[in-house]
Amino acid sequence: MRYRFRGHADSSWGLSSTLYRTLITVGGDFDEAAFSRAERAVLRQMRLEGLGRNMSDGELLMVLQHHAAPTRLIDTTYAPRVALYFAVSAQDRTDGRLFVVGQRKASSGRYPSTRLGDSKELPWKAGGAKGLFTPALWRESVVSVDDPPLDPRIVAQRGRFLVGGMIRRLAGDGLSLDGQNLSAEELRHITTLRIMFPLKGAKKPAGSKWPAVGWTIRVPAEWKAELRVRLGASGVTTDHLFPDYDGCRRLAAYVAIQAASAYSSLDRPKGARAAAQVLAAGRAWAEAPPQRSK
Repeated sequence: MRYRFRGHADSSWGLSSTLYRTLITVGGDFDEAAFSRAERAVLRQMRLEGLGRNMSDGELLMVLQHHAAPTRLIDTTYAPRVALYFAVSAQDRTDGRLFVVGQRKASSGRYPSTRLGDSKELPWKAGGAKGLFTPALWRESVVSVDDPPLDPRIVAQRGRFLVGGMIRRLAGDGLSLDGQNLSAEELRHITTLRIMFPLKGAKKPAGSKWPAVGWTIRVPAEWKAELRVRLGASGVTTDHLFPDYDGCRRLAAYVAIQAASAYSSLDRPKGARAAAQVLAAGRAWAEAPPQRSK
């Protein structure tokens, strides 16, 4: 298996996409057809707004995902400590959750993957030019998106997207909990991908027909603060994982203020040298892990 990790600050949240979480706010149950219609509507509207020029539909989806727009892409990471950071980064009165997903190899002997920049249309679009996934195969797939990162955050977080068709309940799945069969809607609250989570009290263990198997670890709320300190000591901090946002903003503000102060108080040549020294000091300050609050 190939393993991916994801962390949630609230243990009650399922392993689902932002698109699914957006749709359920209006109530009702959503199948793959409704999911696809919503996805196409988002892409069409974003292009009308001027986004995605010279981009494929898949590349535009990745950009939208970076900016918290609803897509079916699910962020995961190869680095378990990065996932743990997201599980403990907020909501100190609520238990967090760490997800572990094991992706199985397909019958070809390879892990299912795709590159969203290789064709103009989405590889799972029915009737698309590439035709990489038939509707039946798409519903049964958990696929890794292997395009080069479009954002420095993804590099820092060692991120990869997972994507696939909307999970549905199939005959013979044996999906029950404490003697009660799980409905398709209940499954989607656990995950929108076809990932088998061996639930406590489930009737059957994970079967090889599932394209992926998942496990979760609850992170007690009272552990979060201490875990943040330990992660920070190993270099896993907000500034390291989000280099394009707060880290750069703080660095720019620090350097601007210090350089201007040094330049105004010294003659021009000395001021230039002082500014260069401040720049080096500012970088070191911005890259250093935050100190534990007392």
